[in-house]
Amino acid sequence: MEVENSTSPPQQPPPQPPPGHSSNDNANQALPQPPQPTNEKVGRFMANLKIGPAVCLYTCGHSGAMVLELGFSILPNKNAYLVFPLQFQFAPSGAAIMVPLGFQYDIAMPFLSGLYLYPRFSIGYAYLIDSASPGSPTAHGGFIIPEFGIKYVWRGRWNFGGELVSIPILFGQTQFGSFANIFYRILLSAGVNF
Repeated sequence: MEVENSTSPPQQPPPQPPPGHSSNDNANQALPQPPQPTNEKVGRFMANLKIGPAVCLYTCGHSGAMVLELGFSILPNKNAYLVFPLQFQFAPSGAAIMVPLGFQYDIAMPFLSGLYLYPRFSIGYAYLIDSASPGSPTAHGGFIIPEFGIKYVWRGRWNFGGELVSIPILFGQTQFGSFANIFYRILLSAGVNF
């Protein structure tokens, strides 16, 4: 009886992981990874509350300032904002209500994710109340505000920072003649992106 000698094909060795790569790494790759926190802004809208002192630089008195701000990003990168910062300045001698329209551009700092510097410029209408004079006379005027600020966007949602340089220049005409008031403000802010 003849026995046929056949050899089976050689078996391939099981694949080996590359050096420095353990089998636990393969198991970890199969598991879903939790999302990494990001500081990218979550929406095109922002709302901020700002508060601080307004120091008189020219023909005015020292006062406090508060800003309620709403902004909408006009670019998809969420860095260029059309802003509506309703502003109030108040002191024992009077108050100002300012209704502006402005533009702000956020410049991302490459060394820290979520940190931005921004220039902004606003222009608008001012309603002035003089409580130091008899009868509390009012005046209508205009204003411009060049500003420069810094903000940190935490988890893409929360804004913290403020304007380090804010120079409101109010101007107009009263029964006593024309006027111009110049202030220097430092405003701290907190807000949200949505």
